[in-house]
Amino acid sequence: MSDFKRNLLLFLIGVFCFGLFDGIMTSTFNNFLNDRFGLNAEERGQLEFPRELPGLSIALVTGSIAFFAINKQAFLATLFSAIGALGLSQFIRIDGIPNFTLLIFFMLFWAMGDHLFIPVRDSLALKFSSRNREGHRLGQVEGMRMSAYIVGSGFVWLLMGKFFKNKLSMLKYEDLYLLASSFVLVGSVLFLFMKVSNPSVQTRRFVFRKEYKLYYLLNIFFGGRKQLFLTFGPWVLITKFGATPSNIAGLIMIASIIGVFFRPLLGKAVDKFGERLTMIVDGVVLMIICMGYALGEQLLGKGNAFYLLCTCYVIDNLFFAVRIARTTYLKKILVDKEDLIPTLSFGVSIDHIVSMTLPILGGFIWKVVNYQAVFWFASLIAIMIILTSWRIETRRD
Repeated sequence: MSDFKRNLLLFLIGVFCFGLFDGIMTSTFNNFLNDRFGLNAEERGQLEFPRELPGLSIALVTGSIAFFAINKQAFLATLFSAIGALGLSQFIRIDGIPNFTLLIFFMLFWAMGDHLFIPVRDSLALKFSSRNREGHRLGQVEGMRMSAYIVGSGFVWLLMGKFFKNKLSMLKYEDLYLLASSFVLVGSVLFLFMKVSNPSVQTRRFVFRKEYKLYYLLNIFFGGRKQLFLTFGPWVLITKFGATPSNIAGLIMIASIIGVFFRPLLGKAVDKFGERLTMIVDGVVLMIICMGYALGEQLLGKGNAFYLLCTCYVIDNLFFAVRIARTTYLKKILVDKEDLIPTLSFGVSIDHIVSMTLPILGGFIWKVVNYQAVFWFASLIAIMIILTSWRIETRRD
């Protein structure tokens, strides 16, 4: 086997290991917070501030480790995640009682690794690409990640669906997180054994131009829309409808399986119908989802509303992929081609400013009014997405 194929194989297996880790952690974390710490909605919203903080600082962190070879950067990113999961599994209890400060400490390790791995993974994927085949390789890596994500969430669905109801193990979350840390640690070692010539990922800078103001606005609204639903979508199902870890994992698995087919179709829709129409449709769909969350229990009763909200949760996850349209929109309005990467980086940062703060407001609204009010508030974001998308214009090369 040539060095190129060997390194590519190690990279893809490492990505798969991280996907297994991500599927297990994401599908159980909200239930873990509810069952181990008994957080209320306001506290759950406040927890998003430290959890999203690494996303805001990712450009600084990426720059600080730029002198490492890129495979060693991947090693460090996945090692952070492994430490975070291991800590959540073994080291968050003091005198047998879960400690909230330790939860945040190890959650920050996990979040930092998660955010740091994204640009490193994409940079490695491009390194293993031939000219004019970058999209193919990125798609291959994304497919590997999604496949592992499905397997990881499917594992939770099967295991916790069978054992959790019978309460055969009070340490089920901890056992799963120990397993997840083992998966991602294997990936870390594989990255370390890769041999790559490119020494580093370049430090990112920010670009701010008035010509990109609608792109910035769309990122702001996406940050709010994304985090409100990632935080409170599953939280409603868990705390108001009694959704188990197996239920949440099953929904994530369904959304991921559909997403394997939906994302390429969405990309074709962007090419055929344009970014403007695609993002307007996204806003309309989001409004319908908000109405489902806000009115479902009142109109259908608790039993039927649960199935409606599960459907809304899956559809909302699918439409996160509309970020494709924002990226292609930016490319078409670039003043300077060199603006692409730094402007995308700036978009991620302003996205995370909103992601860190808006769930705090959402938690306050839930506490003072009710959970339905959170989604009426989210419907205002949907309206802003529609109005902003209506204003965009693009030019083709």
